[in-house]
Amino acid sequence: GKVMTPEETENMLAKVVPLLPTYKITARKWTAEHLKARIDRYTATSTSCSGVSLSDCKGLPPSALKDLASFYGRLDDGSTDWHEADMRAFGALLAKINNASLPEDLRPIVIFSLVYRLWSSGHLNHFLHELKDQLPGDIVGFVPGKCTTDVWIQESLDVELHIVLDRVLRG
Repeated sequence: GKVMTPEETENMLAKVVPLLPTYKITARKWTAEHLKARIDRYTATSTSCSGVSLSDCKGLPPSALKDLASFYGRLDDGSTDWHEADMRAFGALLAKINNASLPEDLRPIVIFSLVYRLWSSGHLNHFLHELKDQLPGDIVGFVPGKCTTDVWIQESLDVELHIVLDRVLRG
């Protein structure tokens, strides 16, 4: 197929963007308490390519959570960018065992990828909750309170109805 030129892309966007639906979303206020509650929901199964999971952040001290919340707030209000992050604030020693007291009982981690994953999942979750009542009924993926089984049940009922009524089902 033909590749669109930048000018063609801009012209297409100028026509399409005004037709897209818009939604009002209330901004999230990041707090250390919100981050702690969010982190506590994760299990060790959600690992990144580095082998570190969001659940590893459960051992972060309150000061690090406060720093993260402040950083997320600055990102959202546009007063900082990802590349301006002070990475020294996002390192931590996590306990490998209960009641860790020796250096070998601790594991240092660099959590930039986790910092982004936590920020993005927090926003996605917030946005989905804000939008769930405005989305069309047939959109169920990742929508709180809905699941794909809802669609499959309806599809199954449609098939059964067509069989009972001896109608052809296409599509």
